[in-house]
Amino acid sequence: NYNGGTASAAFTVAKASFPEGISVTMGGWTYGDAPKSPSIDGEDIISGADRTFLYEGTGATEYSSSDKPSDAGTYTLTVIYGESTNYVGGSVTSAEFTIAPYKLIFRVESTGNIIYGSYAEPNGVMTVTPTNDPDEGFVGEYPSYDITFVYTLDSGEYNEDTVADIAAGTTVHVIAVVSVVDPATDQTDTNYTISFENGTYALDYVIQQRPISLSASDGQGVY
Repeated sequence: NYNGGTASAAFTVAKASFPEGISVTMGGWTYGDAPKSPSIDGEDIISGADRTFLYEGTGATEYSSSDKPSDAGTYTLTVIYGESTNYVGGSVTSAEFTIAPYKLIFRVESTGNIIYGSYAEPNGVMTVTPTNDPDEGFVGEYPSYDITFVYTLDSGEYNEDTVADIAAGTTVHVIAVVSVVDPATDQTDTNYTISFENGTYALDYVIQQRPISLSASDGQGVY
């Protein structure tokens, strides 16, 4: 009753959802070192898709850029993919990674005594020197730093800039305070931490009596 024939209809093969199994990892490094590169696994399934990188700060770290961060802090990396031939676009985000601050280590040493009536700052009897070799293991410019001193007595902090009026025989605790200031913000540079060799950042001095020279002619003592 019928002759043969053909029939056709249009249909569409929709692109699949963004595939699972793609992962990105990013190792951390120390400020001043060469930055690490991301490692991406499983992306061959969407070969040909355009991708972009987005680095973002986490916690107290404020950052959002396609460029790798350089300041100390905590971050994540998100890899964003466009559509490929068979898959829609999507993104994967790494676990948090850290750029650790560079540790500056200082050595505190005593080089003399504090004499009663002396107006000299304690750097005349106390040296604070960095032990890091700025020419090894550090990429970039070694930072400048400031050293100040805090005097304390057993009775509490001593709020003067000299120890000239502290009586002989008194023990003075001299504390070294080292800071690195970011010249752009005039704030503490959080790319560095300060540490002291053997944990020593303060030394105790007993104020020494000031020698008196006697004149043979009049028997008077003078400072």
